[in-house]
Amino acid sequence: MPPFRSANHSPSSATRTLAATLVAALLAGVAAIFTSTSASATTEAQAGVPLAVDVELTPSGDGYWVLDSAGRVFPVGDAPYLGGSAPMAPDETAVSLSPTPDGDGYRVFTSKGRVVTFGTAAHLGDMSGVELAGPVVDAGTTATGEGYYMLGSEGGIFTFGDAAFYGSIQSVVNDLLGPGNPAADWLTEPIVGIGPTATGRGYWLVAADGGMFAFGDAVFHGSIPGVLGPGTGLDQPIVGLVPHAEGYLMVARDGGIFSFGTSQFHGSIPGLLGSEPELQSQIDVVNVSVLDDRSGYVMVEGDGRSWAFGDASATVGGLGPIDVSLPPHPGDFFDCADFATTAAAQRWFDKYRPFYGDPAGLDDDGDGTACEADLTPADAGFTVAFVGNSGVGSGSADVMSLIADRSPDLLVHLGGFDGVGSPTLFTTWLDTHLGAGFPVLAVPGDADAARWDDYSQLFEGRLADMPRAVCTGDYGIDGVCTVGGVRFVMSGVGTVGDGHDQAIASALEAAPTMWRLCIWNKNQRTLQVAGKVGEVGWAPYEACREAGALVVNANSANYSRTKTLNNIGAKLVDPEWADPSSIRLAPGSTAVIVSGLGGARHNPQTRCLPETPPYGCSGEWASISSSKNGANFGALFVEFGVDGDPRLASGEFVDIDGDVVDSFTVVNQNGLQP
Repeated sequence: MPPFRSANHSPSSATRTLAATLVAALLAGVAAIFTSTSASATTEAQAGVPLAVDVELTPSGDGYWVLDSAGRVFPVGDAPYLGGSAPMAPDETAVSLSPTPDGDGYRVFTSKGRVVTFGTAAHLGDMSGVELAGPVVDAGTTATGEGYYMLGSEGGIFTFGDAAFYGSIQSVVNDLLGPGNPAADWLTEPIVGIGPTATGRGYWLVAADGGMFAFGDAVFHGSIPGVLGPGTGLDQPIVGLVPHAEGYLMVARDGGIFSFGTSQFHGSIPGLLGSEPELQSQIDVVNVSVLDDRSGYVMVEGDGRSWAFGDASATVGGLGPIDVSLPPHPGDFFDCADFATTAAAQRWFDKYRPFYGDPAGLDDDGDGTACEADLTPADAGFTVAFVGNSGVGSGSADVMSLIADRSPDLLVHLGGFDGVGSPTLFTTWLDTHLGAGFPVLAVPGDADAARWDDYSQLFEGRLADMPRAVCTGDYGIDGVCTVGGVRFVMSGVGTVGDGHDQAIASALEAAPTMWRLCIWNKNQRTLQVAGKVGEVGWAPYEACREAGALVVNANSANYSRTKTLNNIGAKLVDPEWADPSSIRLAPGSTAVIVSGLGGARHNPQTRCLPETPPYGCSGEWASISSSKNGANFGALFVEFGVDGDPRLASGEFVDIDGDVVDSFTVVNQNGLQP
């Protein structure tokens, strides 16, 4: 069958009544009924072989859902998985999927007239328990999303919600021939689809031979029998219909496209394959879905293969095909800790859930979300800048300008403020370069300790301008501040006060948040590269590691970052997470970052030489930037909730010239189900 386009082919009158259409169809020995599955697909589906039966594009056009005969829904691209796999009776198959207008829900319709809803789609009634004259073969949702039609194989129409009845094939047969004449007895081809009008005051029905029947305010724009003429039929039957305000589009089982009215033709499968009968014979299209602006469409075959045309080729064309065949059972030996991110766990869960449920037990509350934890995530996109050793000179001014340009949500200052012990000088300096009241959290360094009471009073005063900040305890010394959903455990360990080890452990244990960061100024000698002495002890570091909290310090005036460590004191790299470009946070695993190039000075690297990767020592370092390898002043920036994943963060150290010195990801596995 060659690709064919017809525009406004109609009889002499602008529209044709259903009665005239039916009489002409009966006299010609053809009939019109609409179904969403091809004959071969239906036969195989009834034999127990799951096959795709419907496809629906998302409102954005960047993805689609595929429904198979077993009632399973397969999301592709940006289509959300809202549930599927409603159990079918032995003689029942799923036949149609209809999303809500906003794409936040969908309904699955079955051959027995049942409706199963997912997401925000409301259940408005169905034909459960009613003996049908023939199976339901298609369904359509009204433009409001608050009603739907079901179509029976004999042309019967069933309405629910705000869907109104405007007639059926049977009602016309009754008008013409009187009661007692079943429509199915007069039809030589089944009705295969229904398309509601945009106004909600009518609908079209299409038959397997391309015959078209218009009801209510639906306008007749032509039919395939009307174009081909008597004695000429299609190579393959029509299997799908997509209406719009001023036309409609039909698709045949071989992928031929027929457009009427203002529907746009963008190509067909026969047009792509040419005269290759062997290839053509393998095509088994079951339905088509059209972009809202009619600039393209996507077809799906029974085996899940997709074909995209027009503008759909630029988006969904690269997303398929899906595999609706039964995959091997994955076993039950997986758990949440086997996945790097919750997104990866969700993809695995969505792949196997339609077939096997939840064999790995990733969804303990049955809400369709894998590997949830009762932890509060950070605000999506929340970004924090980290600096230490600022001073109030030109280098610091350049760093503050960098921070102002990148406009993070929060600055965490890791001590070494102004270098002269003047609290008002430094806070004025911050306001001058970042703007009055810019959100700042701070912990003290050596030069700040003597006047920490005055510094802390000014920093705490800024909390009034930070409505998202909740702070408890001794600010900066043994305190905790939660900002943007991130919990900062602040300590003066090695600088001000004592007894910090237990305070850090207690603060971490009590934290219900997903993202926890340990921040203080001082370092241990072997956790920086400038040759300083050990100033903290290992207990604070190990408490943070045990809790899966990231550690950020600053006393060494350089930048350095370890790989993921499962023993900080021994500098043991986590063998399961040794990639230098990625950090894993989990109970027993973390990394240590020193961000001390705030503008006051540079310290040279004296340990773990050479100054180029993979560096020296025990292979624990992922990145080092010091005066020995030309380090410039700069700041560390960390963004949480990257790409919509609450467990993913990205970090980069950027110098005042705008060069990215180090970049990495942070994967948070805290709180995952064991």
